[in-house]
Amino acid sequence: MALTLLLLASIQLQATDFKHRTPAFEQTDLFIAGMEGVHTYRIPALAITNSGTLLAVCDARHDDSSDLPGNIDIVLRRSTDFGTTWSPIVTIQDLPRGHGAGDPSLLVDRDTGRIFCFYAYGPPGIGFFNSQPGTSDTTDPNTLHAHVMVSDDDGLNWSAATDLNPQIKDPSWSALFASSGHGIQLRDGRLLQPYAVRDAAGVTHAHNAYSDDHGVTWQMGSSAGTNVNESKLIELDDGTVQQNIRHNSVTARFTAISSDGGISFGPMVQDPTLIDPRVNASIQRYSSTIDGDPRSLVLFTNPASTTARQNMTVRLSRDETLSWPAERTVHAGPAAYSSLTVLPHDSIGLLYERGEVGSTEKVTFARFNLDWITTSPPVIEPDGTPNASHPDLWAWFEAGDLSGPLVTGWDDRSEAGLHDLPRSTDGPLSLAPAAINGLPAVDTTGNGDVWGAANVGGEFLSIPNGYTVFAVIRVQSASGTEYLFDRATGAGGVGLRVTPTQFELHAGRSFGGPAVNQILPSGSLDFAPHLHTITLDGPQLTHFIDGMQAASMTLADGGLALIQGGLILGADFGTENDGDCEIAEILAWSSALAPSERVQIESYLMSKYQL
Repeated sequence: MALTLLLLASIQLQATDFKHRTPAFEQTDLFIAGMEGVHTYRIPALAITNSGTLLAVCDARHDDSSDLPGNIDIVLRRSTDFGTTWSPIVTIQDLPRGHGAGDPSLLVDRDTGRIFCFYAYGPPGIGFFNSQPGTSDTTDPNTLHAHVMVSDDDGLNWSAATDLNPQIKDPSWSALFASSGHGIQLRDGRLLQPYAVRDAAGVTHAHNAYSDDHGVTWQMGSSAGTNVNESKLIELDDGTVQQNIRHNSVTARFTAISSDGGISFGPMVQDPTLIDPRVNASIQRYSSTIDGDPRSLVLFTNPASTTARQNMTVRLSRDETLSWPAERTVHAGPAAYSSLTVLPHDSIGLLYERGEVGSTEKVTFARFNLDWITTSPPVIEPDGTPNASHPDLWAWFEAGDLSGPLVTGWDDRSEAGLHDLPRSTDGPLSLAPAAINGLPAVDTTGNGDVWGAANVGGEFLSIPNGYTVFAVIRVQSASGTEYLFDRATGAGGVGLRVTPTQFELHAGRSFGGPAVNQILPSGSLDFAPHLHTITLDGPQLTHFIDGMQAASMTLADGGLALIQGGLILGADFGTENDGDCEIAEILAWSSALAPSERVQIESYLMSKYQL
């Protein structure tokens, strides 16, 4: 007994210590591709039991990384100290080769302590997209089955699987599977587990299975949306249930509201803040005034990108999901599915897929607190150099970091490291060695863009989100109107351009809304090196030269309706008038830095290049 009390005290001290570290963040890789001979671990599910045991569950995809059909089992690791240490990997659903169990989701009944693990069972050769109608026969070999196992001892032992198809599957539906991650329990005790459904016509929907008798029986609610996929649920303070849904074609999350406990829903509405590369996400209540907490807070995680599964981000809402004013990048590189849970002592657990080259190299457990989300990290390191791991540093290029021949460009020094090559597909591009005040630069000639990421950087510069770009540039000539920097698409752009006599701020829109062509002079042209800073903060576009404001203008109402992301240096996307200049260094932030932060970066660059 004494030893048990000492161990419990040690666990509590660890949790309390984490709470008082401000901010606090740590993470551990739990499942790594190749571990124990498994090809790929995917589809994380995370939950904490009533006694405080963390359960981390995922697919063990033995032969390849594909979804069902396949040789897939369900595996588990447990932690009794809130994620500090973990048990070995245990297989909790081990099926014969050819059969598969995938996409687990955990749900803890807070009244009984019972833990449910929902998953899809695929007979040999059967997956979501070739499954056939069928419901009452639990041995039907031609349809996907909704299975559930339960544990009453914190995940140490699990029951045999129960097939829920006879209870929840409409006979006409071709397939259904539990949305992986976690279900929820409402304040009135109802259990809700989201499902993705493919009907007889091949149209996909979001539904919820629900139980009002602690999981003894289950029923299926009506559709919360069409042309959608996996979803998550949250109970709002007003008693309604919100479904947060992955769309099949739109790169943003959709929500729908239920007033009857998650059974039926009103129309879906797009949340433009929650950009999404069409992937499973997670939403979780952190606290509620209804439950006696001082504030109502909601958390959301997904890869915050419109173009790729990358940039795993946690967001915080203080107004019941109406807005998401605080966010922080958990992992800037490749990342995909995620599952959140709230831990004791004000900390948060996140189980998510991530990697360096691909998004499914490992399944990682991260633990952090609210201060880590809301505390902005410094833009400058103690040694005075830019912080390469700042979550909003989208790209950082320095001519001294050229890799290989000049035409291949230079390496991205930001932690994101996603944008290493110049974009030159629209014309010949040549770069020659140059120098600005004794430090390396590149001399740009030709018709191609100096560098661009219009096709790979959709998360950057999305109106109305802000941005900050710094560029050390010397203009060598200007025979016409040429662009030094442009956030551009076929619909229009905003940026900095140069004429034979002056610099200009420009905002244009040719379609997608009323035509816009705003031009504002921002300084006389000379041929000396300068630091140009361009910021977009809401509708305000501002140009600084060597740290001094040169011009600022308010964009036309409604923004510019730009539908693609990207950063282009050296060209107008529409006319391809390329700037003839020397460029030494570029730093691009996907947010409007605070004035004090902007000044820190400007001071660093101006001192470095003696400007």
